[in-house]
Formats: sequence, C-alpha cells, structure tokens
Amino acid sequence: MLNKDVEEELESFCKGISRVLYDTLTALGVRAHIGYLSGSTFMATEEFLDDLEDNGFEATAEAEDIHRRFFGICRATVTVYFDRHDPANTRHADLVTLFVMNLWIHPIDSLEKFFFPS
Repeated sequence: MLNKDVEEELESFCKGISRVLYDTLTALGVRAHIGYLSGSTFMATEEFLDDLEDNGFEATAEAEDIHRRFFGICRATVTVYFDRHDPANTRHADLVTLFVMNLWIHPIDSLEKFFFPS
C-alpha cells in the first residue's frame, strides 16, 4: 500500500497528464478541422460528423463488434481530415481516433441496437 503523500502525488500526476493529453489531442483535432473548442469542451464540426455518418453508411457490416467497426470508420475519416488539413500530423490519426471515440463511446453504445438488432 502506498503512503498518503505518494497517493496524492500519483493522483495529481494522473490528473495532470490527463489534462496535457486532452489539450494536445484537442489542438490536433482543431488543426485537422475535426472539431473546435466551445469553452473547454471539444465539439465535432458538423462537416466531420456528416462525413463520419456517410462513411458509416457506406461501410460493410463485416465487424461483429460495434466498437471495432466504429474505430475503422472513425480512423478512416480522421485520416482523411489530417491528410486534407494537417498532413504533417497524419501520424497521430490513430491516437486522435481513440480520443474522439472516448468522447463519444456512450452515444455509440446506444446505437448498437441499430447496427446489431437482436
């Protein structure tokens, strides 16, 4: 068991690194025109959401797991946006995809019934 001082430092570190990741990935998303900041909240652009939806409808239903399917659709869309708006950072597409998915995982879970009816 960690002593109280170490636990507090670890908690502080985790909060700090979380904030740094959020700020960094948000900045990448903004440069790639994937989203914008509304106050301190990262919001997707309407254009990105429309393209994501279009790609979702065009995708095949090969993946049985909705999260894997969404990752593939989202990654393809994010990569196009980086290629188009911020090609120097395309190498971060996977990380930004995971960031975007993490922000929207609950809405995706609610769509599971739509994609995979019982």
